[in-house]
Amino acid sequence: VFGWSRAELVGARTTHLLAPECQTASAEIHQRRLRGETVRNYETIVRAKSGRLVPVLATGFMLTDENHQPVAMADILKDITQLKQACDRLEQRNRDLQQFARALSHDLATPLGAIRGFTEVLLLDHQRQLDQEGQEVCQSIVDGVEYRTLVCYKETWANGDPNAGPADYANLDPSDVWTGT
Repeated sequence: VFGWSRAELVGARTTHLLAPECQTASAEIHQRRLRGETVRNYETIVRAKSGRLVPVLATGFMLTDENHQPVAMADILKDITQLKQACDRLEQRNRDLQQFARALSHDLATPLGAIRGFTEVLLLDHQRQLDQEGQEVCQSIVDGVEYRTLVCYKETWANGDPNAGPADYANLDPSDVWTGT
């Protein structure tokens, strides 16, 4: 097991194989097992014979004889190094994606703001020259830009740092402001 021979492990206390940061949790789990409790799927870190620290998913239980008297403790360990590495890569990709989404949202804000501003000017300065349909189209553009801007803020900031954007955007329902068609 992780470079250790059976003879080195069977019948011996193996707490020296645990990473220092796992010692306290291991002692608590050991006490639970002494009470006869099976402890399933707890994460810990063990030291391979080579010295390499290996993250594992462990299940520990008491072994009993035919009279149900405790005779030993057993552990089943699963190396989860690849799973941890995959999770780390996924978390990094999510951070990268969030950063990209924030940059994209910021980059979209400027042209959307210009479109909204020009359309509002068109509505204000030329309202009498626009028929009802023209006014509705302009209002739809203003509402659509407002909606898209709020959706961008909601998607970008809602799951990120609450201090990174306006707090109101996290609970915002963009459909509340959408009046266009």
